Amino acid sequence: MSWSNPFLEDVRRLGAGVLGRQATDWGEEMLPVWNPRLDLSYDVAGSDADPTGRDVVIDVMGKQHRTRLRWKTAALATHYTLDCPMTGKAVRALYVLGDQVGSREALGLRYSSRHAPRAEQRDAKYRRLSRLLNGDGIRKAARAGNRNRLLSQLSGLDTDQMDERDRRAVLKWRRTNTPDEPITQTALARAHSGYQMVRPADRLRQLASVSLPPDLSPRLRVMRQGVDRCPAVKLADLLEADQNFGGRGWVLEYPDHTVVYAEQIVSAEGLQLRLGWEGDQSGYQEFALTDVDGALQTPCPVTGRPTGALFLRNGRWASAKAQRLS
Repeated sequence: MSWSNPFLEDVRRLGAGVLGRQATDWGEEMLPVWNPRLDLSYDVAGSDADPTGRDVVIDVMGKQHRTRLRWKTAALATHYTLDCPMTGKAVRALYVLGDQVGSREALGLRYSSRHAPRAEQRDAKYRRLSRLLNGDGIRKAARAGNRNRLLSQLSGLDTDQMDERDRRAVLKWRRTNTPDEPITQTALARAHSGYQMVRPADRLRQLASVSLPPDLSPRLRVMRQGVDRCPAVKLADLLEADQNFGGRGWVLEYPDHTVVYAEQIVSAEGLQLRLGWEGDQSGYQEFALTDVDGALQTPCPVTGRPTGALFLRNGRWASAKAQRLS
């Protein structure tokens, strides 16, 4: 399985963000582009009457597929989508399977991280983290804080499955560091022991009807805190966790007595995660989920940048950087 393929099938991913930023950089004179890694070419048309979109023609194995690149500018970022040639729905990425082009749902693709045998899942997770740590010829090797974070994740895996270089790095990291507390897994354990009978979907609907919308404006002067002081949701831990009750939902109880109701839903915009919470403050937010190089992520509602973990602070969920967590 190649590094760009998060599915069981031989499939390639064309992200709307990559295509949109490239079209913006090239302006009106963009010529047909051949992508050797994806084994396809695409041609972005010039501006038309709609200032927030352009037509795109994707050529795969001599077969042409027409789609529409759209964008919406928010306070801190521009969000891109592509219309699925098969369903017409706006999605964040299209996938190529043989000579077909469409969304993950339209092509019936399944994530290998959730459906492959456990041994293959463990090996795929290790290979992904190793590539991020050491570089893969496209990305450079991780440095500073990113390297420490990746070694922390690798330390939770079996060293016998690692290459010698990674094994030495992990053993050295273990001698000088204590692995981060698995916040989400700890909260799940608490939830399963005392909240099995609570239905998250019902509670989320109640919160949505009475909660004020979160303040998503940047708070540059807020005092910096540590990540261990705030309730957190790690997307990979949450969505891969076992559940002891019906429905795609979880109820998490944190040491500060905050209770979070989480529910995974499938909407017209794709896979989403709903988070409602009770504590010193109560609130409700939704997050679009995407797969980035095999890792589940969501755009931070404050910075717009993808993140694999969300932290609750001062009445809003956002990335560690947006919350000014060290």
